[in-house]
Amino acid sequence: MTGGIDSAAAKVLRATQHLDEINRIIADAVTRIGAFEIIRDAGGKETINFLIEPPLDVAILAGEIIYQLRSAIDHLAFELVKSNPSGIVLPSKWEERALFPLWITPPKNATYNCFNSVLPGISKTAFAFIESLQPYRTGEGHHNVTAIIAKLSNIDKHRHLNAILPKVALRQDFNSARGLYSTSVIGGLKQGAEVPSLPHDRGASDPIVDMKRSFLPYVTFEEIAIGAGPASLESQHILEVCTETVKNIVIPAFIHLLQKS
Repeated sequence: MTGGIDSAAAKVLRATQHLDEINRIIADAVTRIGAFEIIRDAGGKETINFLIEPPLDVAILAGEIIYQLRSAIDHLAFELVKSNPSGIVLPSKWEERALFPLWITPPKNATYNCFNSVLPGISKTAFAFIESLQPYRTGEGHHNVTAIIAKLSNIDKHRHLNAILPKVALRQDFNSARGLYSTSVIGGLKQGAEVPSLPHDRGASDPIVDMKRSFLPYVTFEEIAIGAGPASLESQHILEVCTETVKNIVIPAFIHLLQKS
C-alpha cells in the first residue's frame, strides 16, 4: 500500500480504539453508578431524573474520532493528487492545498472538476466518487455520513462538542392470557421527561397477564447541525457508522483509484 493509504488506515484504527474507550466509559457510567431514577408523584405520574453528569470524556473522544476520520480522508486525497493520473504539471504548492473536499453548500456547477483547486489532475472516475460523497447532496447515500463528519468536525474545532446529552429508552414487554407476546420501545426520554403510560390491557378477550418494563440509559449528540434524526441516536452508534464508512467504503475505493492511476 502507499503511504497515504497506510496512514489513513492507521488513523481509522485509532478512531476505532477511541470508540472502544467511549463504549467502556458509557458502560461504566451506566452499570457502576446509579445513572438515573424514576420519580413517582402522589398522582402516579413518573418522571426521569438523572443522578450523574454525563462523562465529559465522551465529548473529547468523540472529537478525536471525528478528527482522525477527517484527517484520514485528507491523506487519501493527498495521495490521489500525488499519483497525478492525468500527468499534468501540478500547480505550485499543491501539497499545501490538497484535501478531501466536504462541501456543505453545493457549488453553482458540480461538474468535472469543480474540486480542481484542492484536487488538481484527478480522473473523472475519482471525481465522480468524491462528488457522490459531498454533504450537499440529498437523498439516501454515504454522503449523509460524510455530512455528519464534516459538521461535527467543524463544531469540534471551534467549540465544545455536545455529544453527552443523556436520555433513557423505555422498553415494555407484554404477555397475554393467550400466550401472545409483544413489546414496545419508546426512546428519547430526557431529564425531567414524563414516563409514557403504555396500555395495560388488550381487551377482555385476551387480557395482559404479565408485563415487564426496563429502562436503558444512553448518550446522544445534542447538535442541531446534524439534524433531528442522527441527534436522537446513540453517540457511539453514529461514530461507529462514520468509522465503518471510512474503513469499508472510502479507503477501498481509493485503493482501487490509486491502482488504476
